[in-house]
Amino acid sequence: MVPAPARLAVHNLIFCGERPGRERTKSAKKVLQSASLISYFLQDGQAAVGNLAWREALARGKGWRIRALQGKDALLRLAPELYESRFGTCE
Repeated sequence: MVPAPARLAVHNLIFCGERPGRERTKSAKKVLQSASLISYFLQDGQAAVGNLAWREALARGKGWRIRALQGKDALLRLAPELYESRFGTCE
């Protein structure tokens, strides 16, 4: 089964920080993939789709929330143009 693209973008952000140091390249690749998906939703006027997936992840509990916010920080380091976007505005 393939997850919905918005959920995949958020999932990649949540789990990027859990990769060991030797897998940082793969982690960066996943963050860039998330950035691409999020950019698509924003440009296509579907910010609500991405934000829904974001809110659902944050609602799963403290551990998910902490990792999601760490992933968002990684996302904004690699794709700072998304800082002004409406993604992840519901922390």
